[in-house]
Amino acid sequence: MSVNAGTCCTHGHLDTHIQDVVAALDGEDVRDTVLVGHSYGGMVITGAADRAPDRVGSLVYLDAVVPAGGDSCWSC
Repeated sequence: MSVNAGTCCTHGHLDTHIQDVVAALDGEDVRDTVLVGHSYGGMVITGAADRAPDRVGSLVYLDAVVPAGGDSCWSC
């Protein structure tokens, strides 16, 4: 589904994971979706929603990192 599908998750970083989610939304022409992020996934869904606001309807943080503007995973 995405460019990096099938690669080991340790070979990516936050930007790669965000790009993968956005690519999946674009590739399937998804609109008004609900993204759910657990733990570090909170950073990923926040970035994906920022990059593709027209495709994301809402975000659900499930025991996740909830970043404020300008935060990194290390500052949360």
